[in-house]
Amino acid sequence: TWQFPGGHLEYGEQYAVCAERETLEETGLKVEAAREEFAVTNNIFETEKKHYTAIFIHCNVIDPSAVPLVMEPEKCEGWEWKSWGELKQIDKAAKSDPSGDRLFLPLVNLIKKVGSRDPDLDLSAYIESR
Repeated sequence: TWQFPGGHLEYGEQYAVCAERETLEETGLKVEAAREEFAVTNNIFETEKKHYTAIFIHCNVIDPSAVPLVMEPEKCEGWEWKSWGELKQIDKAAKSDPSGDRLFLPLVNLIKKVGSRDPDLDLSAYIESR
């Protein structure tokens, strides 16, 4: 399953600070939030009986030559750059072949929310394969 770095807010933490912290914890990359909030998705995991809200924050890597590390090998196999178009293709392919690559539900819902247009921001981003 493909997904962006992410996690839960610490008590009193701002969204942008959380995005920067989670990216550092999961990839070892220092990033800076470019915009406080890009999009919000409502995510209902039927099988698990869980309901989460995902807040997507666009971040820029401070050192473009930095290489992401797998900081949580029990949760993540690796990190790769994917373009917005590639993410949409993975989502489309998963609908016809559920046994192949697929996106984590919040990312599927982000694609639905944004629709066929590419976002104004460059959404090429690190995503993880779990």
